[in-house]
Amino acid sequence: MMAQDWAAHQKDVTAFPLAKPVLSQVHGYHAAARSATVFLSEQKIAFAAGSLVVSMEIGSRRQDVMSAHSDAVTCVASSPATALGASGQVRRKGAKTAEVVLWG
Repeated sequence: MMAQDWAAHQKDVTAFPLAKPVLSQVHGYHAAARSATVFLSEQKIAFAAGSLVVSMEIGSRRQDVMSAHSDAVTCVASSPATALGASGQVRRKGAKTAEVVLWG
């Protein structure tokens, strides 16, 4: 890009108000997590991706993201009988217990 083109591009970009980015898709997972991927049903899975838990419909690949954790998710579990899931994260230094989040 030429210098004059870059200056015009910068002018165009700054004309728009800055908006908070919206997460639309997660690619990858947290390989160190125990049970890195679990089945929520025959058509839906959940997996850890950093501090996120992602549930994904297998056929459409539509994702819902839960961002309630403040650190890396280390385990994901689900109970089809109760339609509840649980995820736990890394224990903070000095903490006696790690945080667990229940979701459904």
